[in-house]
Order: sequence, then structure tokens, then C-alpha cells
Amino acid sequence: MTDGSRRISRIRAKLPAGGGDIDPLAGNQRATVPRRRGKSLDHGLLKLMNVRVRKLMRVVTPLPAPKMLDLPQFQGEHKESLYWGTYRPHVYFGIRARTPQSLIAGLMWIGIKNDQYFLRHVCQDSDGLSTYGWIEHNGRDYGHQLLVDQDLSLTTSFLKERVNGSGYGGDWAIRLEAQNVKSISQEAKWSTAHLFFYMADEAENSLAFGREDFAYHDGFLLASGSREDVGGWQVQLKSKFTVKLPSVLDLAFVSGANSLSSRSKERINVLTGTLPCGQES
Repeated sequence: MTDGSRRISRIRAKLPAGGGDIDPLAGNQRATVPRRRGKSLDHGLLKLMNVRVRKLMRVVTPLPAPKMLDLPQFQGEHKESLYWGTYRPHVYFGIRARTPQSLIAGLMWIGIKNDQYFLRHVCQDSDGLSTYGWIEHNGRDYGHQLLVDQDLSLTTSFLKERVNGSGYGGDWAIRLEAQNVKSISQEAKWSTAHLFFYMADEAENSLAFGREDFAYHDGFLLASGSREDVGGWQVQLKSKFTVKLPSVLDLAFVSGANSLSSRSKERINVLTGTLPCGQES
């Protein structure tokens, strides 16, 4: 054994008990931290700095001021002007009031996908609509929306107005326009449209439908009822709707009306006469 080999052997024999490593060529010792069973070497920043974090209880004291919506400028006419609206974002088209138990209205239709029929109501990506959403909306009393479902194009318009004699929140009307987006030679596939307009009362007030004594030559009473917030109300069909495309359907909601008076007819005519028309077919 050479002298160099004996020197290395002697160095190895003097290894520290803690398990440190010796560099036999450089002659210096690299100390290592003993590994504890079940413990990770990565103690984290707080562990290495020996910092203890205490969980403190935080008490939030509300500002001693009225809620923003309770301020005078958000009451009165401002609050009433926002009572009715398209406040149902989970459906393609829906109307309700800003109250927990509201009278609600909405639109459904039959759509075709992969030669199968489907009911359209709740917004779903799986429906495959190429277009849907509000083109115009002022957040208060007017909106115009376009829905394109395969070869069927639907436009929905919403208009709200408050006049003398109307109930709380005023009156509103909608216009539904249906047409085929394909050329005339291909209209056979969507020669008809199946639209469903529905109403319901979340407060479980009774609804009456299609009473003949309220029918008149220029429209038809679809539904009527009464609520504490708006008083008596009626929904009138104010157009000659046909299932053949293209077609237009006007519906008017009048509040504060216990009978179909001449004043109610005038309000319906004003509402439906100011609704915007969509594209010409």
C-alpha cells in the first residue's frame, strides 16, 4: 500500500459520528444535517426562520350608515323604474320583477340538431346556438336580442313604460320575430316555428287563461290575474301570429287593470306600436 493510500485510509477512519462527509482530496469536512426518520429536510421558510404565526380573530364592525339601496336617491321613482326587467340570465329570454316571489314570463321553442328535436329554454353550450345575446340593452326599459338556432333566427325585443293608471312598475311588451336564415329554396326545413310563451306566479297566486268575455277583434287575452304589488294584470296577444315563417308575435302586459277597458286597449296599442321591428325577410 502506497503512502497516499494509507493517508486516505486514516482520514476515513476519523469520520465524525454524526455522519459528515470528508473530501479526501481537498482535505476539508462538509457537515451534513442528520436525517430524522419521518421528517422532511424541507422545513419551509417559517420553520427555518423560527417564526411562529398566531391566528388572530378579526372583528368587522359595519359602517354606521344606511345601505346604499336604502338611500333616498335609490327609492321612489328610481326603484320603481327598475322593478320589471329581463332579470333571468339563465334562460334565453325571461322577464321577472325585482321581488323574491315574482310573476315570471319566458320563451321556449323547438330546435333541431342532428335531425333531432330539442326544447330550448335554459342557456346551454350543448344547444349549439351560433348566436345569442343582447344586441342592445339600456338596463332599464329597453332591450333587443338575437338568437340563431341552426336555420331558425329569433329576435326578441323588450319595452317597458309607465303611464297613469298602470300598477307598480308600469307596463311592458315583447315582440318575437321568427324567420329562416337560409335561402328561399331551403326554407322547407324551417317552414314552421314552434314557440312557447309561458307565465307563472312564484307567489302561487291563481292565473286565468283565455277568458272569452275579454276577447276582442284586435287581440286576445292570454292570461290575467292579481297581485299585491301590481294589482290586476293582463297579458294580451296583439298580433296575427302564424306558425309559417317569417312571423311576428306581439305580447303586452298591462298592470293595474281589473277589466279590459278602452284605456287598457290604448296602453296596449301604444306599447306594441313602439316596439322595434327586426330585419326584413
